[in-house]
Amino acid sequence: MWPIKTILFTLLFSTLCAASLFNPAFGVMNYVLIYQVDPQSAWWGIPLRDLGLRFSLYAAIFTLAGYLLSQRPRQAGPARGQYWELGLLALVVIAYTSILTGVGYNSEMAARLDKFWKMMLFVFVMGRLISTRRDLTLLLWTFVIGTLYLGREAFIAPPSRFHLGRLNDIGGPDFQFSSGFAVHLAAVLPLVGAAFLVSKRWYLKLTAMVTGAFGFNAMVLCRTRSAFVGLAAGTAVAALMAPKPRRFQILLTLGVCAAGAFTLTDPGFWDRMLTITDPQTRETDTAIVTRLDVWQVGLRMVADYPLGVGAGNFERMTRAYYHERRAAHNTFLNCVAELGIPAGVIFLAMLASSFDRLRRTMKRARAAPHSPELLYIGYGLFVSLVTYVVAGFFTERFYTESFWWVLTLPLCLQKAVDAEYAAVIDLAHSARGGPLEPILEHGGPRRGGPGHSRPSRVYA
Repeated sequence: MWPIKTILFTLLFSTLCAASLFNPAFGVMNYVLIYQVDPQSAWWGIPLRDLGLRFSLYAAIFTLAGYLLSQRPRQAGPARGQYWELGLLALVVIAYTSILTGVGYNSEMAARLDKFWKMMLFVFVMGRLISTRRDLTLLLWTFVIGTLYLGREAFIAPPSRFHLGRLNDIGGPDFQFSSGFAVHLAAVLPLVGAAFLVSKRWYLKLTAMVTGAFGFNAMVLCRTRSAFVGLAAGTAVAALMAPKPRRFQILLTLGVCAAGAFTLTDPGFWDRMLTITDPQTRETDTAIVTRLDVWQVGLRMVADYPLGVGAGNFERMTRAYYHERRAAHNTFLNCVAELGIPAGVIFLAMLASSFDRLRRTMKRARAAPHSPELLYIGYGLFVSLVTYVVAGFFTERFYTESFWWVLTLPLCLQKAVDAEYAAVIDLAHSARGGPLEPILEHGGPRRGGPGHSRPSRVYA
């Protein structure tokens, strides 16, 4: 007899697979949930592991099948996401080209390339499928459910999961080490906050609050300085960018959350966090000193190999410059050193595009009274993106799936805002009895009168 958790997960997974054939957006949510929960690493997933099932693969297959079968239009316009998709394709091509331009093909490169193209394919599909307010909201709650599960697993984790006082091996493959797990939690907490803001029912708000508490507590158990710095930067941005309609409420909520978060910390956590500002520690702390040395090694590596040493080869190549094998501990340096300067330029352009797309989309949503929820989702996404980028400066996240999801969600938000904006304009113009084409083409009537229209921006 299977455990109850095993049965419940199997039923949920099967239901989402079936639902994705009718609405492939459910397949995206299924994949995101599996990524966080990772049943094969849990005790209740042992019976499923014995069956040899690859849940993420099946979720992706059903999502692609639903995408091909679906006849529902999902693009807000023909140019939406065009350059973003070209960027994804270019990075994949460069990654595989690094087999020839790098220092040699090996098993580590093979594993990295296999993960990279699958990750980029899912990001491509997600950018096409998540294009409505409902889909975005459901995806937010998928993150909430996953964070609540991860937070609870961290809360009940046995001592064997801790190494040198830091929590490890919780959730999916990207969370095997405390730094990756903590940075993911720090970046997802703003999305949990966005779910709290857009929820209208008290029990949903309560669920988001409990999830935030469990998620932050798990981050504290990781004792990760990069996650703390990223979350601190995200919190500052959240306070500065709080949307005007609910600014006081948001600032008050941030203050209450900060006070509650402080109660979850302990002296050991603060002892490690305060080393960031201690000049003596910066000179003696092995992790900090080694990180600075490795960054210098990475810059020398870029100078010697401007086209990159090849995907997955950074750690192996550090032995040629340093006395031991070390990770890059920097997302941008990891990209440039392994895939070359052209890939670094593309990556930075995509990153800047995500920020700019969010800024413009939030401005558009703020001007449209019909999209308040989308404005707050954009607000949470902006904070999440800042958190991930700042934390990513001190740890490598270039090959992490959830990092690319956060970079892609601004495109999804833009499509949702544009779709609702166009629908409201259609409805208003239909009530006047006029033709729809000029309104859809030029973006809506000007304030001076219904007969005049102003051109609107076309988002790439």
